[in-house]
Amino acid sequence: MPTAITQEALDAVLDAHPKLNDNGYGAARGYDYDTEAGHQRLRGLLGEVQQCADWLHAQPWQSRLTSRSITSYGAKHAVERAGADYVCNGALIAAALILDMPIKLEGLNPRIGIAG
Repeated sequence: MPTAITQEALDAVLDAHPKLNDNGYGAARGYDYDTEAGHQRLRGLLGEVQQCADWLHAQPWQSRLTSRSITSYGAKHAVERAGADYVCNGALIAAALILDMPIKLEGLNPRIGIAG
């Protein structure tokens, strides 16, 4: 059964991860982006986070990350192909963190524990 994502859970993840924003985890190199504004925008995207969590819940999880683990950006597009509306990369990362999935928080598009 999918997990209902609450605003409190999203806020807790955002409080624990100040680099998390609607564009991803941190900022892309060479790209001028206001990560703090993106961090605050993500607080208002509970619906996107829920769509991502629903999709992630239905996938087979890896117990540890491998070279075949998909990136958050790849997973975000898979969520959209599965019929969701547009979802941002940060919503996918937030959902993975709330669900306590394996995730390697390095770079804008971290690897998550689902095989690609």
